Amino acid sequence: MPAGAKSPPSASAFPAATSPCSSAPTSATTPPSTPSPRSSPRPHAGLVPWAELEAQFKGKADFVTGLASKALASYLTHLGRLRAIAGGGAEGELPELAFIAHNIKGTAGALKLMAIQELAASADQAARDGDPAARQLAAELADRLDALIPELEARKASAPSSGPQPDTPKPLQ
Repeated sequence: MPAGAKSPPSASAFPAATSPCSSAPTSATTPPSTPSPRSSPRPHAGLVPWAELEAQFKGKADFVTGLASKALASYLTHLGRLRAIAGGGAEGELPELAFIAHNIKGTAGALKLMAIQELAASADQAARDGDPAARQLAAELADRLDALIPELEARKASAPSSGPQPDTPKPLQ
């Protein structure tokens, strides 16, 4: 080596790199087309088992997106009332909570959201029983929906437009 020239860095200077013959998978062997989990386009990805739902409905992604859209509309409608009931003290609100929780239980079950379905079932039953804990369950249910809504919104927004929308006039032929 000529005087003043630096020696090449050793392999230990690059801990993430391995030799091409190494059988251990590393970031150096990961194909560039594989997206990292952090770059997922859906916030809070993982709450809804999308692949399981699409498999259950024989690959009909549009149908699954429709289920998500309907659940989203329902959850957005009920979220404010859940919060109000959770913070309120009127006895007359418990039948309404039972109705709302029952509705959420059904949509959560359709989306395979078992933890939310079970919480909604508990809130439904507590409200029917007149249990004061029903209000706390309503608050917990609202918190779970707050965490879920961004994922449902992302699924709905990522759906490709499939033809004219219902209020879009069709072109003349």
